[in-house]
Amino acid sequence: MSTSFFPVVTLYSQLNTQIETGKLNQAVRRWLEETPPPSGPRTRFNVKYAVQVSANPVNFVLFTSRVQAVSDAYVSYLRNRMRRDLGFSSIPIGIKVRPAAKQRDKGPGGK
Repeated sequence: MSTSFFPVVTLYSQLNTQIETGKLNQAVRRWLEETPPPSGPRTRFNVKYAVQVSANPVNFVLFTSRVQAVSDAYVSYLRNRMRRDLGFSSIPIGIKVRPAAKQRDKGPGGK
């Protein structure tokens, strides 16, 4: 294979990579243990689970206990870990933070 095609093949491969949900959640748990999120009264949250919702473009959703507590800096940390550990070094990846099912069912008043 010619080296001039290598970047294109790499980009195509990364854009079409699908990460298994179990593998993704194991990685997210490991990252949370290695670098825990801030744990103040307004910044405490738990990531319930994560899922890849699309490839090409690559997008992930993190379901958390408190969406408003997840800082942009922590999302950036997780994005960088995904790039490094899951093989997305050459492409943009999106991460959305959503409330876990229990919080979605409570409605606007939390009841």
